[in-house]
Amino acid sequence: MDIKRHVYQTLLKWKNDNCHTTLEVNGARQVGKTYIINKFADENFSHKVYINSFSSYEKRKEEMCVLPIRSPLLAVLDSIVAYLYAKMQCKHMHLIKQQEVLLVLRGYYTKKELFTFFSSILGHAGHFEDFVMGNYRKVKSVKEFAGLYCTSERSFNRKFRDCFKESPYQWMQKKKAELIREKITESDTPFQEIAMDFDFNSQAHFTSYCKRLFGITPSKLRIESKRLNTSDLGC
Repeated sequence: MDIKRHVYQTLLKWKNDNCHTTLEVNGARQVGKTYIINKFADENFSHKVYINSFSSYEKRKEEMCVLPIRSPLLAVLDSIVAYLYAKMQCKHMHLIKQQEVLLVLRGYYTKKELFTFFSSILGHAGHFEDFVMGNYRKVKSVKEFAGLYCTSERSFNRKFRDCFKESPYQWMQKKKAELIREKITESDTPFQEIAMDFDFNSQAHFTSYCKRLFGITPSKLRIESKRLNTSDLGC
């Protein structure tokens, strides 16, 4: 209790300091840092924003991204701090500042920077799934996929397994088979062109792949598909 009382007094001293510098609290894990900071904020400020983006830091540290604070953003943040210390608790002012922050982010940061930063903070499976489904046709390897997501291959593999319950390589092989079947059965694209599009060494290699995956050669698969489509149309 004496230690907590001492920490609390230190926080009060920081609050009453006219310098208004950023406060950083360091210490061992599981000693009550979060508790005392939240208690202090609740008892001394009318508004508090608590972002727990480091709850699994050791697991996610490779995925985290630091967004540089450029001068236009710093100016906005400084003005917000000044208003808060002046106790200007006006909801209209807060809304205007929120909009100003968003405008600065859009105007002074690239889409890649914002995507990488907010993805590392939010970490929602749904966002990652949308990214995968929207981009898997653009890449041909897990390394390319990880690069497109702006993370290491190791981190990408872990995140992918958490979301899809299988490795990205296995999943991409299944999708590759689906795309090849689609090209064969739903178009008249020459088999040699399909083989080249999917990086097969030769048409013989492509034929061998189809026999192994589909149990039939690409030509027979196309004929069978057209026969079934004709039958469905009642011709």
